[in-house]
Amino acid sequence: MITEIEILKYINAHKIVEADTILIFLSASAYLISAALMFAVAVYGFVRMQQDFVRLFVFVFCSLAISTTTVCILKYGIGRVRPYVEDDTIVLLTTASSPSFPSGHTTTTMVIYFALANYTNIPRKYRLLVLLWAVLVAYSRLALGAHYPSDVIIGILIAFLSVIAAKRLLEKFNSYEFA
Repeated sequence: MITEIEILKYINAHKIVEADTILIFLSASAYLISAALMFAVAVYGFVRMQQDFVRLFVFVFCSLAISTTTVCILKYGIGRVRPYVEDDTIVLLTTASSPSFPSGHTTTTMVIYFALANYTNIPRKYRLLVLLWAVLVAYSRLALGAHYPSDVIIGILIAFLSVIAAKRLLEKFNSYEFA
C-alpha cells in the first residue's frame, strides 16, 4: 500500500524545481485572487445593476462561509500535523502554521470554481481558467510540502458540498434561481 508520504516524496522528486517560484505564487494567490474575484463580481453587479452578479456574489459568500467554518472546525478539531513535521525529507517551501487537514487554500479556490460553474451566463472560458487556477493551487499545496494528498482531496469535497449546501439554502430561503 502506497502511503501519503510516499506520494509526496514522489511529487517532490519529480517536480520541476525551477517552477517552485510559480508554485509559491499560486499558493499565495489563493485568498487574494478569491477576494479580488468576489470584489469584482460585487462591484460589477452593484454598479451595473446586474442582479445575476449580485446573486453570484451572495452565493459565493455563503458558500465560502460554509466551507471556511467546516475547514476551521476540522483543522482545529483534528489537529493533523503537516507532512514536513512528520517526515524531515519533505521540505516546506511556503508558510503553513495551522494544522494540515483539510487544505484551506484548495477549499477556497475550489469553492470559487464550483460556484462559477453553477452560472452558465459566465463564459465557459472564464470558468475553465478559474478551474485551472484552482487545480494548480491544489497541486502547489502538495508540491510545496504543505499538505498531504488527503488534505487536498477532502478540501475539494468540502468545497463541492459547501456550494451545494449554499445553493439549496439560497433557493429555499431567497427564491434564488441559478442560470
